[in-house]
Amino acid sequence: YSAEIDNYLKDLQTYKAPLMGLSKDVPSKEDRNLFLNLALIINDDEKLKEQFTTQKKLPLKIISKRLEVPLFKLEVYENYLCAYTLLLDKKYPLLSKTLTYGPRVKEHLTEVLKHMPQGIVLHSSFRHSYLLTRHGEFYRVKNEGHEVGQFASGRKKRNPLNWKKPLGFILIIALFSFGFYQYQTNQVQNTIIIRAVGEVKVEFNSFGNLIDILGTNP
Repeated sequence: YSAEIDNYLKDLQTYKAPLMGLSKDVPSKEDRNLFLNLALIINDDEKLKEQFTTQKKLPLKIISKRLEVPLFKLEVYENYLCAYTLLLDKKYPLLSKTLTYGPRVKEHLTEVLKHMPQGIVLHSSFRHSYLLTRHGEFYRVKNEGHEVGQFASGRKKRNPLNWKKPLGFILIIALFSFGFYQYQTNQVQNTIIIRAVGEVKVEFNSFGNLIDILGTNP
């Protein structure tokens, strides 16, 4: 397994489908089955396979048109389709069997263990490991002494939060609010005119703040 796994991980990097990205958003069972079937078709089609191998990228528009699959679905999970197409290549006979002969859930296991991801370890670091399950899922789990090539299980690890989008959204709202406040500050909401010997004009904005005082002589 080790040699195949090493080469497979290199291919995933070359085709821009790294394990971290695969583990962040796992497709539904229905979509995984669809992509596995598409991967088999791509590997059996000489032209599609040649384009994939030469360009290091899936010809999604051609696949969508020829196989009548919505383009947006292919674009969302392009990394999974790419990973499956590589996995089902004849270069990985042992690794591809994971999808059929992976570890099955045993009856005596507790409910907690039954729902823990189980599969072959593709990569293992100090804190976490990446598993490929027999259902075609890529999971990032807590490392509990896992070794590459062994069948193991583990608790899912949460992927680090991406704060860029929320912070950007908050910044836009803050800038809009500040601009609106500045605009309202300079708008006259109420005017008071005091007539005595002359005339005094006092202007306030919608926040009740004084904007201007103007005095005139008769």
